[in-house]
Amino acid sequence: MKLVKICSLITLVSLLLVGCGSTPQLKSDEPAERIDFAEEEGYIVGLDQKSSGIYVFSIRNVGPNPMKLTFPTTKLFDYAIKNQAGETVYQYSYAHSFNQVITEKTIETNAAIEMEIYILEILETLEPGSYNLEVWLSANNLYATSEMEIVVE
Repeated sequence: MKLVKICSLITLVSLLLVGCGSTPQLKSDEPAERIDFAEEEGYIVGLDQKSSGIYVFSIRNVGPNPMKLTFPTTKLFDYAIKNQAGETVYQYSYAHSFNQVITEKTIETNAAIEMEIYILEILETLEPGSYNLEVWLSANNLYATSEMEIVVE
């Protein structure tokens, strides 16, 4: 019986620790222009640098009807930072946990959803060089991705 209580306590502590996380951030000096900006089947995907270490991933509905997006969790997007060899040096979802709740978002015609990405602190941990920031939507019913080169000095 004592063993069951110890196992239960360990499980509870483990579950509480899984929910802990921090907000990631990166470093870059000059704002970048929108890149990988393509129109596909009624929507436009974009990735912009808002300021040093802050990026905005966006999906704009340019079609005639509202777009209903369905997400399997509270995670709306994910991103990875890859080195020049293509190896992932950081991935957002590996450092965070998300509620297992189906989440729906609707993008009305000529409207957009924007998701800010804070990566300054992550960039500060990287060696100088070129990296690739890849961002993708986590919706079940729409594949949307964009990427941008980031230079760490």
